[in-house]
Amino acid sequence: MKLSSLLDANLIKLSLSAKTKEDALRELVDLVCHHKKHLDRNLIGHAIAEREKQQSTYMGKCFALPHARIEGLNDILIIYGYARDGITYTKAGDKVKYFVMLLSCKTKVNTLLQTMGAFSSVFTNDELVRRLAAARSAQEFIDIINKENVPVKETVVARDLMHKDIITLAPTDTLKEIVDRFFSHNISGAPVLDADGTMLGVITEKEILRIGVPKYMNMMENIAFLKEYEPFEELFVKEDELLARDIMSKDFFTVHEQVSVIQLAFNFVNKNLRRLFVLDDNKKLKGMIMRKDLIQKVIRV
Repeated sequence: MKLSSLLDANLIKLSLSAKTKEDALRELVDLVCHHKKHLDRNLIGHAIAEREKQQSTYMGKCFALPHARIEGLNDILIIYGYARDGITYTKAGDKVKYFVMLLSCKTKVNTLLQTMGAFSSVFTNDELVRRLAAARSAQEFIDIINKENVPVKETVVARDLMHKDIITLAPTDTLKEIVDRFFSHNISGAPVLDADGTMLGVITEKEILRIGVPKYMNMMENIAFLKEYEPFEELFVKEDELLARDIMSKDFFTVHEQVSVIQLAFNFVNKNLRRLFVLDDNKKLKGMIMRKDLIQKVIRV
């Protein structure tokens, strides 16, 4: 399915009159409700506002994707608005020129996510954005999108949800370097890769904390009697000696980048995992998916 096939010229406004974020969103809601008489203006306005409270839909590069799932809506609706001078959208002062409001039914999450992905690819193409900004009519806007053949896939897979820019470790990184990296990047785990990008293992907070717990303690049911024990003495003494390859766990789980959402959920639940590593056809690491990503990017989209 092509993105252009989902566009309706009646729902495209190339000159928003709004001066504030709230007025811009209201103007787009008014536009869709004017042409789709069966829609409840108050319901949609409230749903859009509630979604914005959860997390800003500002996507960067003067582009925003306000969206909501609406009870009783059968198809996905795309409402586009252009604000030539930009409208302040975030608390940080980021301005938005390109508003793409998406409304979908409660259950068609795949279509919503893939449409969001399609528009994200559109608005990262600077030359395409320049041509869209210069469009003089709604039909010309649609024609420009049509010529680009932007696809909207039918299903969401691991590649669509994964974090691509992940922090990685080398086998020779020291414990001190690892802990420093965890702290500076505010992460709780990272894969260990060889020079060719093949995944060798993973280090999480658990592997680091395990250094401070002697192996003999694993046989004890209670260590409350050890009042004076210094737990991380070995960690501090050997932080420049212990290497990633010495402490990494080889017990990690990978999935192919084309794995479905339901398969991801199955792995998280039945294997009690917090993270899955995503590989391509050549078994090279492409990204990582956290358990919470399914909540944030699918269930609470």
